[in-house]
Amino acid sequence: MALVQKRSTLKVWADVIFAIFLREVKSQSTDKIGLIWTVVSPLIMIAGMTAMRTLLSGGGDTHGMPTMFFMVYGMILIQFFLSVLSKTSGAVQKNKPLYAFRQVQPISSIIAIGFFELLIKIAVVFVIALICFVLQIDIVVHDAISVITNFFKVWLIAVSLGTIFGLSYCFIPELKKSNNY
Repeated sequence: MALVQKRSTLKVWADVIFAIFLREVKSQSTDKIGLIWTVVSPLIMIAGMTAMRTLLSGGGDTHGMPTMFFMVYGMILIQFFLSVLSKTSGAVQKNKPLYAFRQVQPISSIIAIGFFELLIKIAVVFVIALICFVLQIDIVVHDAISVITNFFKVWLIAVSLGTIFGLSYCFIPELKKSNNY
């Protein structure tokens, strides 16, 4: 006979968030390349933009910092904001069939998808740091705590706006026609 284990509400909620997180990972890695493409795609875009900017400006520094790091910092934050905003705004509608189960709440899917996007961009930053280490490019950050807090502030703002837009789409479906981000 099977034993029924009592779990707290918080434990059930954490398990639901983890299950939706795994569902999102599986849906993102449907092709042959899998999750690697979610990290490689931003790297290719940043490399292309940096190459164009370097060729057009003739190399050197941009606003007192190397052009590569100027582009990396800006492009990572912009890509991060737009991807988190679009994914979290669609999270409520995407997982709507799961809300038939009483344990699954709309905030669970927003949290899971938001954290998945956060982990993807952290992986991108680590890969860039690894590439700089291998190529022996010096990374000089004068205020690392400020950079990290800015990164998390952008994430928090994008998740908040995505939640507002996602809930707005539920009540006013015509708003989906106007999202151009």
